[in-house]
Amino acid sequence: TALIMFYMSTGAMNYPTFLLSVSLIGFCFGGFLALFPSVTADFYGTKNIGSNYGLMYQAYGISAFVGPLIAKAIPLTQAFLLSGLFCVLALVMAKLVEVPKKADAGELVKQEA
Repeated sequence: TALIMFYMSTGAMNYPTFLLSVSLIGFCFGGFLALFPSVTADFYGTKNIGSNYGLMYQAYGISAFVGPLIAKAIPLTQAFLLSGLFCVLALVMAKLVEVPKKADAGELVKQEA
């Protein structure tokens, strides 16, 4: 997604390349929307998966309101550049996240007591 956003901000853009670029970005969205619920369950457990994933999904919902405001406030090429930078930032943050360690039953009993 970052590469396509950078291309859209700097490359030659006509109708076919715009459609191709937007389609490729759409394919990326399908991947993360399918994976994030299971990643949320892996990190936070399945007991409260509905509320936990709901909180994670809020970022997607908020961006639906904020993104068009940003795109309206700055030139479109700069909006794509900014989006590409956010994609790179998200990639770095994803690489820094550590998988949580599962506690054994003995540790859970100690924590509850």
